[in-house]
Amino acid sequence: MEQRYRISAAGADHRRAGRVWGPEAAIVVAGDLTPVQWEMLRADPCIAVEPCDGAEAAAGGTLEEQLAAMPLPELRGRLILRACAELDPDQDLTSSGSPLTAALERLTGLATVSAAERDRAWLDHVEARGAAAAAAPAGGAA
Repeated sequence: MEQRYRISAAGADHRRAGRVWGPEAAIVVAGDLTPVQWEMLRADPCIAVEPCDGAEAAAGGTLEEQLAAMPLPELRGRLILRACAELDPDQDLTSSGSPLTAALERLTGLATVSAAERDRAWLDHVEARGAAAAAAPAGGAA
């Protein structure tokens, strides 16, 4: 069984790594987040990441079970965030560099994506991309 972690945020809801974390702990399977997302969570002083023990780890369920139990706004947010990584910069971005909602609708299969949903997902995507670039080795050693 893949390692599971209990993740929570101090106080009100806190957005990090493409999700909203709150005071109620969420059980997350290690493979559900990228290494960059795990690094972002562990570096955030408002986020607590703790390994689960036996019974609690088993209660987390598979990714499909977690998605089925996920509130609709969070599920929509995850779909939109994933679509941000698939955007074609030559066709799917506005002149100011934001994604076109029509492109996100096409990539997610959602009937509509609001500007607020787009903005939240794009901010998380850009933040994760920046963290990945900062974590990459400097220079192009051959």
